[in-house]
Amino acid sequence: MNKFFKIVLASTALVFGTMAGTPSAEALTLNEIVTMAGQGLSDDVLITIISSAEDIPTLSQTDYETLKSAGISDRVIQAIENKKSGASKPQSSQTPETSDADAKPSDATPQSSQTPEASDADANTRPSDVISDDSPSTATQQAVGDNTILAPLESSNIPQVFRKFFADAYETYSVQAEIARRTATIQNQSAQERASNSELPKVLEYMDLIGVGSVSALESCLAMMDSVKPAVNTPLHAYLHECVGLALYDMKAPSMAAIYLDIALQSQAKLLNYSSVFQTFMEAAHASDYTSSSPLLFKAHYEEVEDDVRPAFLYFMGYSLIFGPYPDEKLARQLLNYIQENSAYYAKARILLAAIDVRAPHFRFKQAASNLTNAIKALENDTSSDAFEQTNLAWLSLGRIAYENRAFDMADEFYRQVDVNSHHLRDALLEDAWGQLFAGNYGHVLSIT
Repeated sequence: MNKFFKIVLASTALVFGTMAGTPSAEALTLNEIVTMAGQGLSDDVLITIISSAEDIPTLSQTDYETLKSAGISDRVIQAIENKKSGASKPQSSQTPETSDADAKPSDATPQSSQTPEASDADANTRPSDVISDDSPSTATQQAVGDNTILAPLESSNIPQVFRKFFADAYETYSVQAEIARRTATIQNQSAQERASNSELPKVLEYMDLIGVGSVSALESCLAMMDSVKPAVNTPLHAYLHECVGLALYDMKAPSMAAIYLDIALQSQAKLLNYSSVFQTFMEAAHASDYTSSSPLLFKAHYEEVEDDVRPAFLYFMGYSLIFGPYPDEKLARQLLNYIQENSAYYAKARILLAAIDVRAPHFRFKQAASNLTNAIKALENDTSSDAFEQTNLAWLSLGRIAYENRAFDMADEFYRQVDVNSHHLRDALLEDAWGQLFAGNYGHVLSIT
């Protein structure tokens, strides 16, 4: 048995209820393409969506026949084949390589004194304060042309004086040229921003169509995105991606919806309904096993998130920092520890922390067991089906920790706590039987099986 695979896998499954293993952005499925085509999307829009997808399945002969029978045109099928062969590269407006240094640093980012092992957050410190950036240093203009070197002039230092003079003159010219370039850039950006802001009312009108005319909203936003090409971190850029993401989610294409909504939520521009968009994003991520490419860019919007949504916000950031493309377990632990006991996400956070504890090189089995015990305690009075499976998963995880430490009798006690109606029962019985076999309790093995 892989020493820690099962406990990590089990904890991972809790994030959205059905996830297993290290998640990543889901490929655009053929079923989603057929669904969107059936709802009236034009070939051009379908091709745009296909080219923007993270990945797409390789077409088999059966897939080809299925697409043809569903009325998918040869142009769209060719776009699918081109995407898979690498002929079409998605032009993402915000790539996973976008670093936190590109985002505007928050106004206050004090370092938290909380250690990774802490179980409760300092009530006087905001979770947004935990995340700190190395703010880019401001370029300073140095004075040039020190006149004192020119007087007095002596024949012995004339060559050095003139070299200094021309060096200063060149530096002055370079500084002036850089100032002119930056001024032109700012003026150009201001003109683009004014043009973008003039289009915002149209985007809001398109968003009003979602639910009754999602196809029209999607096509209109994609067309504007292609024609206007708004700059990243502008309101128009954020709202266009929100519009496309919400329309795709309404059209049952959660994997693509999650990508567009992720970009909108990462933007430095302020969304009027950030909490609502984030909740839809969570549902899309749940359905497509998606983690944010740059979860730290969410931090600037923490104060915009409503209080009842903040635990989910912190949990998703923590989860993405563990299983996403740029892991940071220490920061993930700090964020997860801010989730309070009265939150529905508290137990999930405890189990996810246990998954970190048992990883190499820490092997904090005692702390993992404590986190799992706290999760079970928090779920005692929760009668929901989700809480039922979380409780059984916590018992199963405790059994695995005892099993890996060869405490087979203790493991047997934990495994027996898994309810007979839980889908974790089969794993619990099988692992318990192996443990008793290693312990030499052969009669007990027969009773379990």
